[in-house]
Amino acid sequence: MASASILQLREDILWFIFLLLADMEQDREIHDTVLYSSSQIPPYRALIALRRVSQVCSLWRRALVSSSSLWARAVDLDLLQQRTDHWRAEVVRRTGTAPLVIRGISDPGVSLISCGVFFSSFLRSNWERVRVFNIEGAIGETFMLPQMEFWSVLHQPAKQLEYFRLTFEIQEVPWLSQLRELRIVHWEGNAVDLTIPKMVQVLKGMYCLTSLTLQKAFTWTHQQVHNISQVISLPQLQHLAIEDTFTTCAGFLEFVHPSPQCCLHLRSYELPRPLGLVNPNSHSVSRCISNYFRQVSPTDLEVRLQSGRCSILESRISPIYAGTRNFAVDITPEYQDIPMPPFSNLSTNLHGFLNVLSPHPFSHITTLDIECAPFTHALSNANPEFLQFLLSFEALETLSTIFSTLDLVLNDLLACNVDLFPSLRSLRIREIITADLSGPHVETPFTLFFGSRAESGRPVEVLDLRPCGRKVKPMGFLDAFVGLTVRWRNVEEEDEEYTCGSGESEVLEHLDLRWIDRLQDAAKEWDSFEGWRGR
Repeated sequence: MASASILQLREDILWFIFLLLADMEQDREIHDTVLYSSSQIPPYRALIALRRVSQVCSLWRRALVSSSSLWARAVDLDLLQQRTDHWRAEVVRRTGTAPLVIRGISDPGVSLISCGVFFSSFLRSNWERVRVFNIEGAIGETFMLPQMEFWSVLHQPAKQLEYFRLTFEIQEVPWLSQLRELRIVHWEGNAVDLTIPKMVQVLKGMYCLTSLTLQKAFTWTHQQVHNISQVISLPQLQHLAIEDTFTTCAGFLEFVHPSPQCCLHLRSYELPRPLGLVNPNSHSVSRCISNYFRQVSPTDLEVRLQSGRCSILESRISPIYAGTRNFAVDITPEYQDIPMPPFSNLSTNLHGFLNVLSPHPFSHITTLDIECAPFTHALSNANPEFLQFLLSFEALETLSTIFSTLDLVLNDLLACNVDLFPSLRSLRIREIITADLSGPHVETPFTLFFGSRAESGRPVEVLDLRPCGRKVKPMGFLDAFVGLTVRWRNVEEEDEEYTCGSGESEVLEHLDLRWIDRLQDAAKEWDSFEGWRGR
C-alpha cells in the first residue's frame, strides 16, 4: 500500500516547513489578530506545533528531535509552566548548544512562579548563547524573580545577543553595542526615567543597530537637550519607529542621525493646538523624510489631512507576518475626545505639517491616495503651502481620492490655472457621498475636473469606480469625454468597462439602477422562498 503523499516530501521542503513552524514571529502576529481568552493558549504556537509534528511518524520525529536549532528558536516561556520539570528539561535538552530565541508574551497578572524558578536557572546556565530575548512586561511582575538575581545575569557578556526586549531601567551592560534591534516601550505602571541625553549616551557605540523602536519612552524637559555635546551617527539603522510628542521626536532626531535609507515610522501625538507652534526643530524630521525619499525612491503614497490629524505614509504591501516597516508620519491628538479647535486653527496645523514635509521630495511618486476631510474648504488657493505640496508630484500617474476631495479641493486648485499632476492618466474614486444624490451635484465636479484636464492637453484616460461598489451614481454625462475609459463593478461582482463616445451612454446612466434591480430581484426571490416554506 502506497504511503501518504505528505510522507514523501523532499527533505528540503520538509525542512522549510519545520522552519516555519518554529518561527515565533508568527506567534506574535496571530496573538495580535486572533481573539481568544487570556487564560487559553492557542494551538498554533511554535513550541506546540513542533511537539505535535514530532509525533506524526518516526521519520519526522528523528528529523525534529535531532535538529537542535529548531527547538532553540521556540523557547516559549508561556508554554513552560507545567507543575513538574519533565517537559521543560526535555525542551532544554533538545536545544543542544544552538543559539536561543526566548520569548514570553503572557499577561503580567498571570502567576508564573514555577516557570520563574526554571527560567532563572536556565538563564544563568545559557545566557551566553541567547540570540533573541523578547519578554513583554516587567521581569519582576511577569516571572516573580528577585530583581538582583536577574540583573546579575544581564551584566554578564552575551556574545550572540542581537535582540533584547524588556521593561526595565536602562543600565550599562556589556552587550549593548552588539545589538541589532532595540525596542524600548512604556509599560503601564512601570515607567522608566529616560531622557534624550541618556538615550543618546546609550546609543553611543551601537554601530550594529538596524532597528530602533521608542514607544512613549521619554521623560521630556525643555532644558535636557542642552546637555548633549555631540551628534550620534548610526550608519546601519534602517528602521526607526518613534511614538511620542512631536517636540520629543524632533529633539531626539536632532542628535541621532540614522542611515540616509532609514525608514522612519513616526507617530506623534499633541494636545489640540496649532502644530506650527510646537515644532521649532521640525527640520530634523524633514531631514530624515527627505533622505529616505531621495535614497529609496518609493512610488506609492497615502496622505490623510483630517480634523486635527495629518498623516503621510508609504502604501506598499508588506510581506505576510512582517512587522511594520513602512515609512509613515502620523500627527494626531493623543486623546480623540478632546474638543478640536475651530477651523481657523486647522489651517495652521496643516501649515506646520507641510513645513515638516518641506522640501517636498515626492518627484518619484507615481500613485497617490489623498483624502482631505472634513475641513476641505480650508485647503483652497488661500493655502499656498498645500498647492506647492501637490505641485511636487510631477510623475504622478494614478490619483486615488474620495468625491468630496475632488469637488472641494482639487477643482479649486485647478481653477488657479496651475500645471497640477502633469503626468496623470488615471483617476480612482473610492467613495461618492453627497448631500444631494441628484445628478448635478455629481456631474459638475467630474465635468470641471475632466474638462480642465482636456483643455490643458493632458486628458485623463481612465476613471476607476470599482472601489465604490454599489454606491455608483448615474454617469451618463461622462460620454461627452470621448476616449475616457470608465471601469466599475457589476452586480455579479465582475469588472466592466466602457469607452466614452461609443454611443451607448445609457450603460453609464443606469449604473446605480442595476444594483437597485438586483436588490429588488433578490427580495422577490426571498419572498417566493418564504411563501414556499409556508405551504
